[in-house]
Amino acid sequence: MVKTVYVTGYKSFELNIFKDDAPEVSYLKKFISHKLEQLLDEGLEWVLIQG
Repeated sequence: MVKTVYVTGYKSFELNIFKDDAPEVSYLKKFISHKLEQLLDEGLEWVLIQG
């Protein structure tokens, strides 16, 4: 069971996303939200975020 998750940002060139309104951004946000919800249901206690 995962107790702590560390979430970091990304460089635009790493994912080839250069605009905030690119369609890929919404998919990434949905994926991250879904994954965090799954982990919370499994007992996640801490989320560390670096932006």
